[in-house]
Amino acid sequence: MSIPERPPGGSHRRADSSSRLAVLVASLIGIAIIAVIVTVTLSKRGEPANKNVSQPTRGQQHKSSPAPSSAPSSGTSPSGSSSGTSPSGSPTAPTSNSPSSSGTATPPVTGSTTAATQPSAPRLALDVLNDSRITGLAARAASTFRAGGWDVASTGNFRGTDVPETTIFYPDGDKAAADQLATQFGIHRVEAASSGLSETHLTVALARDWAHRG
Repeated sequence: MSIPERPPGGSHRRADSSSRLAVLVASLIGIAIIAVIVTVTLSKRGEPANKNVSQPTRGQQHKSSPAPSSAPSSGTSPSGSSSGTSPSGSPTAPTSNSPSSSGTATPPVTGSTTAATQPSAPRLALDVLNDSRITGLAARAASTFRAGGWDVASTGNFRGTDVPETTIFYPDGDKAAADQLATQFGIHRVEAASSGLSETHLTVALARDWAHRG
């Protein structure tokens, strides 16, 4: 009886290695197919391919988007009319600050012309007389009149009838000068000169009311 021969040990090992390699290749192919399927599925769901890319923040997204413009265009007014017309649609009249064509400025028209200023009455010299029996009152009054621009010809005592208050006596035709003096110094009594008083000067008879002036 003959014993069958065994195949050599090297051939058996090569068969095992080939089968293991085929299993490994099949596993790798299966893994690759699964990876492709997962990638396709994720891309369909909107997942970004590279998750490490930084997304812009809300502030950056707000800056990047241009703001809508609500201002009207420069060529039209808010009512839709052109800039050269008024809101009612009628053209506005152009204004001009240029002088008149004649080259001279036109003076403003007034309601009436002002009256010429009347010249002041000529200032006569003064005779300052004391009727108050207060010593030195005539001298003090003379200084006041001189300071007001009047020429004092003389000072002394009044010889006529006592006056109730300081009085200005004026020669014939010189009432305007007396009124001017009375207005300037607040004297309320003005009368025509009687006999015995100067016919060329204004005579100021000082009563006790003058003593109360400053």
